[in-house]
Amino acid sequence: MDGDDFSRATRLGRAAVDAMWASISNGEPFDGFATGQLVDRFVGHAEGIPSLPNILSILADLAATPLLVQTRTDEAIERVNDATGVADGTMLDLQLRGIVTSSLLRNEIDPRAILERFFEGFIERNVIMARNGFVESHGLEHAQAARELTAGLVGAAAEKLLRRPDAKRLGLTREFFERLNETSNLIGAA
Repeated sequence: MDGDDFSRATRLGRAAVDAMWASISNGEPFDGFATGQLVDRFVGHAEGIPSLPNILSILADLAATPLLVQTRTDEAIERVNDATGVADGTMLDLQLRGIVTSSLLRNEIDPRAILERFFEGFIERNVIMARNGFVESHGLEHAQAARELTAGLVGAAAEKLLRRPDAKRLGLTREFFERLNETSNLIGAA
C-alpha cells in the first residue's frame, strides 16, 4: 500500500475513534461504519488473505484428530509458515500467521476464535492503540469499553471469512447503508 492508502486508513481510524467515544461518553448506540470501512479497506487493498484457505485446511486436519493436536503442533506450525510465506502473501497473512501460531502453541484450533482474535488485533493496532488512536485521545481506562463495542463487527468479519475464505472483499459496511440517517458517522468514507 502506498502512503495515500495509509492516510485514508488513518482518517478512518480517527473516525472510528470518534464513533467509539461518542458511544462511551454519551451512551449513543455505536456506529461501527468507520471501523467496518477500515477493515474492509485493508482487506480489499490486500485482495483478501491468500493463505487463509490453506490455514483453515490445516486447522480442519488438526480438528479431525483432536487427541493428537499436541503431538502435531510443530508440524502444523511449519505448514502454517509455508502457507503464509508464499510470494503472493501480504502483511495480513503475516499477522494471521502470528495469531495462528500462538493459538496452536496453546492447543487452540477453533478457526472462528482464531479469526476473531485476528480482527481484534487488527482493530487494536489500527484504532485503539494506534498513534492518535483511542487510547492516546481518551485514555487507557476506556480501552476495554472500546474493545467491547467492536465485538459484533469482529464476529461478523470472522463469520464472513469462514463462509468465504478466499474473499477479496468483506463488505462489512453494507449493513450500515441500510441504517444511514442524518446523524451517521461517515467521516473518512470517501
